[in-house]
Amino acid sequence: MSGAPSIALVSHVDVNLARFRRTLMQLLVEEGWQVSAVAPRGRYVAEVEALGVEWLEYPSSREAGLAGLAGHWRSRRALARLFSRRRFQVVHSFTHLPNLLCRVALPWRRRPLLVNTVTGLGSGFMRPGLKGIALRMALYQCYARSAFRCDAMVFQNEDDHTYFTWRGLTGRALTRVVSGSGVDLARFRPGLLTREERRRRRASLGVEEGHVAVVMAARLLFDKGIREAMLAARALAGTAPGVRFLVAGAPDPGNPCSLTEADMQAFASLGNVRFLGWQEEMEQLWNLADVAILPSYREGVPVSMQEALACGVPVVVTDVPGCREIAAPRQGETASEHALCVPAGQWQPLAGAIQLLAESPVLRASMGMAARRKAEEAFDARVLARKTMDVYAALLAGRVG
Repeated sequence: MSGAPSIALVSHVDVNLARFRRTLMQLLVEEGWQVSAVAPRGRYVAEVEALGVEWLEYPSSREAGLAGLAGHWRSRRALARLFSRRRFQVVHSFTHLPNLLCRVALPWRRRPLLVNTVTGLGSGFMRPGLKGIALRMALYQCYARSAFRCDAMVFQNEDDHTYFTWRGLTGRALTRVVSGSGVDLARFRPGLLTREERRRRRASLGVEEGHVAVVMAARLLFDKGIREAMLAARALAGTAPGVRFLVAGAPDPGNPCSLTEADMQAFASLGNVRFLGWQEEMEQLWNLADVAILPSYREGVPVSMQEALACGVPVVVTDVPGCREIAAPRQGETASEHALCVPAGQWQPLAGAIQLLAESPVLRASMGMAARRKAEEAFDARVLARKTMDVYAALLAGRVG
């Protein structure tokens, strides 16, 4: 592969590359790129290497305080050694911490082209209180002062793009909006299960004939709207007793906004809520769902909702950046036919939207067909990966010129 362009895809966790950058890595390998995945070693390494991608690891820390700063310094040193030893033409990082680490770790001479992807503002920009203000100010300074080290910034929605550009955090970098990582439309599709298999598997989860399965798939964080979802479940236990909530995801003990085990036990005691934990085969779970919900406070473009749409499941999302892209009408439509939008931070409208869908199988069916069409139009992973590769091509052409 002499002379082939080389790229390093950098994340702070291996699952982000394995789950959300799989199609991008496949396309790069197909087109002759030398592709390296750079992240701490985890359970998904073999899955990535099977694509023909080299795995390179570095240490990462999620600790707070001085221990966290020391961990970030170790990460920066490890990445600096890697980038000085390996002459990549392009380095592409994802999420805030890898973005900033790569900026300070790249060599000053013969520096590779650096692309940062902002996958959403996240708790770093949204945390309330004085600590939240301090963290936001620190992130502003880090992004602004290192802007000259970045060649391109990719955003997943126009709101985040505007947020960064108006605050002068992009510098002279090329900026593009690519609507998420998309989904594999062949893997995520309706009709994966026979009628009998679907009935049996739903029954094993406590969803009997005549019940409506409402699925939420997300990290169990307050800013994902898990509290509003559970309060809606509590209300609907009385007004819509046939609704069953299936929650896929796990708490994040390192995050102060995480649901606790005690919280989970309290909500599970409602009788209409079941916590499923982390799920590997989400295409199977979406084929068991009647409704998908994500009452988040802010997103990039949520992968879980893209998956649900691809599987023909109507969705209920909040009217916030990232989720608006999910609910946006298809071309030629004046209103969304596949999604309901509700205010963020309020459980009552969420409960009302769920009850509306639960009581109308005809509406669910029509929205489900429109959901698949929306996924085909807007969230094909190969189309979105190609848009990301167009950014690489533009940068490389500019460097050659």
